[in-house]
Amino acid sequence: GQTQPQGYDPYGQQSGQPGYGTPTPYGTPKKSNTGLILGIVGGAVALVIVIVVVVAMAGGGTGGEKHEVVAADTAGGWSRDSAGESRFAQTINAQKNTLQSATGNRLETVVSGFYKDPNGSSSSLLPAGVIFLGGTGPLGDPDKFVSSFRSAAASSCAVTEVDPGEGGGKGVCAEANTSGQTIAFCAWATSDSFGEIVSTTPGKSATEIAALMRKMRPDLETVK
Repeated sequence: GQTQPQGYDPYGQQSGQPGYGTPTPYGTPKKSNTGLILGIVGGAVALVIVIVVVVAMAGGGTGGEKHEVVAADTAGGWSRDSAGESRFAQTINAQKNTLQSATGNRLETVVSGFYKDPNGSSSSLLPAGVIFLGGTGPLGDPDKFVSSFRSAAASSCAVTEVDPGEGGGKGVCAEANTSGQTIAFCAWATSDSFGEIVSTTPGKSATEIAALMRKMRPDLETVK
């Protein structure tokens, strides 16, 4: 492959310099497009966080199996990517902090990662893959997660209940659309665990992301 100039990362952030307008392997970023996609992704993460908070605060005791949620090195054949995590660090960290503070630190764990799409287009303005956010704590009835998700998202997103895959619980997906850009995201919840993946590639369908969630989940969540 071609050697990139020293000081560049794969996603256009030049060391010590703002990334706007920096020539990259993906071409010159368009601030408006990139910002729009980042905004949709951040909003999708925030939406699920709000719902987890609502359910967790109303949750109470947990029953059944106890789970552990981790940001594994690989999930569903996709690898964690540090450059992608750096690109989305502000969005991820802000939401993790909000999640813990809003639940009064009742969540036992909150983890995150970025998983790179091995078949992603190199022309993307942002790294192609999914942001993962998950955790454990007293979430209570996973049915409430789905109903809360549906009521919170229905005004701005197309919401679908989906098969959560191995591990049971409940699964739900949505597609957020702003100015012609559509971002799909899916989440699962049990009585004491949750996980969410948000596509960073506009145009992916909720069906595609749901299938990916089911593929990734066994690597992200285990029974203690």
